[in-house]
Amino acid sequence: MKQRCETNGTKLLNHFAGKLNPVHGRIFERCQASYSWAAYQSEWVTDIVSQGGA
Repeated sequence: MKQRCETNGTKLLNHFAGKLNPVHGRIFERCQASYSWAAYQSEWVTDIVSQGGA
């Protein structure tokens, strides 16, 4: 029986965002800004996680 994979989607998406935009911290060092994820992006997380291994 396969085990259910659970992950923190926000943490995972922020990790990918950091890889795609490595200068985000420098751009927003004077005013803190973070990414805000919606259901559309969370669908991508499930696709990435389900493709990750089995």
